[in-house]
Amino acid sequence: MKHAINSSAGRRKKAGSLTVVGSGIKSVGHITLETQGWIKEADIVVYCVADPATEIWIKKNSKASFDLYTLYGNAKPRIDTYNDMVDVMVNHTRAGKRCCGVFYGHPGVFVLPSHKAIKILRDEGYEATMLPAISALDCLYADLGIDPSTNGSQEFEATDLLLRERQLHIDMHAVIWQIGCVGDLGFKFSGYDNRNLNVLVDYLETFYKPTHGVIHYQGSQYPVCPPSIEHVELRDLRKSKVTGISTLYIPPQKKSVTSTKMMARLGLAEKPAGANATIGALSSSTAPSPCKPGAVPMEYVGTPSHSGLAQFIADLAETPSLLQAFQANPAATLRLCAKLTKEEEKAIMSMHAGMIRMAIKNTKDFPHLDHIYQAHHPCRG
Repeated sequence: MKHAINSSAGRRKKAGSLTVVGSGIKSVGHITLETQGWIKEADIVVYCVADPATEIWIKKNSKASFDLYTLYGNAKPRIDTYNDMVDVMVNHTRAGKRCCGVFYGHPGVFVLPSHKAIKILRDEGYEATMLPAISALDCLYADLGIDPSTNGSQEFEATDLLLRERQLHIDMHAVIWQIGCVGDLGFKFSGYDNRNLNVLVDYLETFYKPTHGVIHYQGSQYPVCPPSIEHVELRDLRKSKVTGISTLYIPPQKKSVTSTKMMARLGLAEKPAGANATIGALSSSTAPSPCKPGAVPMEYVGTPSHSGLAQFIADLAETPSLLQAFQANPAATLRLCAKLTKEEEKAIMSMHAGMIRMAIKNTKDFPHLDHIYQAHHPCRG
């Protein structure tokens, strides 16, 4: 059974298109190969990035570019600037151009213009897509050594947290975004004045002890610069030098309680010693991990050092025009641009991830393993 590709390229009727991408946090180093391809091939790149090194890279690698930061103004509400950014992306697309919008971090995280422009254009029949990128949250997890699967994680935008009086679970990780501009709907090129930081801390102290340790975090913007990790008591956050890129991390204040009833229903082993043991602590008492070091299991099939199909997939990821050609006419694109075996051609034409995985691994000699490679690897993280 063939699976249709999840794309509107084959049915697009209008010439223009919009692809929104993210530049990540750590300057040029976070720009993915996929994103590089769209920046290089777009007719026009409009960008709102946080550092000049990324801006120069965009100017150097694009056919034409426009800095969306010029739409900000000290006396201008941010919502007006965001709407102007939407107009820029929408108008270029309506003019028949392949427009690429580049935003700092992840283009879908606290980026109103990207979501709004995509919706408008899709409603009008244009192709409009968003590519994932590295966000401040990804950097925070890496730099602070946090696994959100342990205890669970909750995120809040600072102003929204206060306006809706959101409830925090103090047995979970908590991430508070945009603490530098809480309650501030304007913009200043010189930075925010933190006028409402006290209000935020006051509210957080209704859940956490004033002496609870928190982390004021700012991700690294350049390869030579370490991240800013300031350990403070919650009450002392008022005195921190909070900026527009500051994020607050609050570790759990208490341990979660494991439900013995649910453990029984799930067929898990009895709870380890300690009334508040977490599910993470159960791993040693449950079945062995399928990734446990030791002899290579007989079900394992290694990946070859070369595959024509693997190379073609890499080419598709890095070359937007090739991807669009394949989506429009797969058979012709394969004839002209790929050297594949019949099994590989059959696999990629199926648009089925499991068949593609099996063809790259050349599992035709292992028919009893087909069901394994149609699912994700059991140790995927």
